[in-house]
Amino acid sequence: MTNTPNTAIAYFTAKWSQPCKQIKPKMRDIADRYELSMMEIDIDETPEIAEEYGVMRVPSVVVLSRTH
Repeated sequence: MTNTPNTAIAYFTAKWSQPCKQIKPKMRDIADRYELSMMEIDIDETPEIAEEYGVMRVPSVVVLSRTH
C-alpha cells in the first residue's frame, strides 16, 4: 500500500489523553511510510466530527478512502 493519494488516516485524539500522546509518533510514522495523509482530530474541539464517525473513545483511527 504505497503512493495512495486517495487514502487518509483520521486520527481522533484528545489533549488530556496519555495513550494519544504515546501513539501519535507511531501514527505519523505509519502515515509517512505508506504516503498517507493524516488528519489529527481533537474530539473536544470538534465533537461533531467524532460523532459523525462513531468515535466513542480515544485514541481512534479511521481509514478514509475515496474511490473513483
